[in-house]
Amino acid sequence: EIRAKMDLGRWDGVEDSLTEILDYQPSNLPAQLLMGRYLAGSGQLDRLSEWASGLDARVEKRWQYWSLIGDLAVYQNKLPEAARAYGEAIRINADVGEVMAKLARTLKQLQGRGTELDSKTLAAVTQRAELLNRFGQEKERFYKLGNRSNEAIAAMAGTLVELGRLWEAEAWAAWA
Repeated sequence: EIRAKMDLGRWDGVEDSLTEILDYQPSNLPAQLLMGRYLAGSGQLDRLSEWASGLDARVEKRWQYWSLIGDLAVYQNKLPEAARAYGEAIRINADVGEVMAKLARTLKQLQGRGTELDSKTLAAVTQRAELLNRFGQEKERFYKLGNRSNEAIAAMAGTLVELGRLWEAEAWAAWA
């Protein structure tokens, strides 16, 4: 229920629910990460430092943690640290479009501030972010069409091929 509310951008009661869970089970990693996501999503980035200081060390193995640390670094105008944090999130899970897009934006900002970056790397990160976003939109369209659109499946499979996720493309194509 908490995650569903957050996915819709509804923050009412989320902090109270997560605080109740964490009071009962402080080492609950999903709840810790959801609290960070709540703080970032509800515009309370100033509270992320305090949140990060009280986390279980195991959380560093989760891409969500590194994405939030990147958000905190952007908020603090520490773009090199943000890029490193987003990079770590991507190292853990390279298929999260939102994080890839944040890395692309951060790298562009760094470049705009005079940091020398390889243009091919920046283009590759930007392209992957765009492809992941496109795949997400295509998948959402497929679900809205009641899981019955061969055209939507073909579009998803094509994007997956561009992403280098050939086995997934084959699986979707086989379903059509």
